[in-house]
Amino acid sequence: MEKRISYSQFQQVKSAAKMIDPNMRKIEALKKKVMPLVTEMKQYQALNDSLEEGIVKVIGFHVYDLVKKVIEPTGTVDKLGKPIKVTKYLPTDIVSYDEQKKEYVITLPDEETIVPPTTEEGPGSDFDADADAENEATPSENNMPWEQ
Repeated sequence: MEKRISYSQFQQVKSAAKMIDPNMRKIEALKKKVMPLVTEMKQYQALNDSLEEGIVKVIGFHVYDLVKKVIEPTGTVDKLGKPIKVTKYLPTDIVSYDEQKKEYVITLPDEETIVPPTTEEGPGSDFDADADAENEATPSENNMPWEQ
């Protein structure tokens, strides 16, 4: 494929390159700072995936689909005057407890009423390791490091 542009169009491209060069240098500097954090995040995500792998295989759901972390104040303070809080892991809205059978029941909404998950569901809920691996195969210079 061949694309031809005029001399003046190429001069416009050069002018635009001069204008965006300072921003591109800043972006490159930020990429150097972000990449180690992205690598560390991927390592933690791989660790989390391996820790919950058995649960996903047996039950068919990820941990934070079934359990939510709730931090509640106790109403008391410690020696330094800071409020003491207690952390609890409670069932999500799709999980209920059947007192008669002494078991938990997972109820999924109908497919028509499924709402896309929010980022408040739990740590790593917005990180998709499989999609990230697909993006690594074809990185683009315009993609941010976490999109590659």
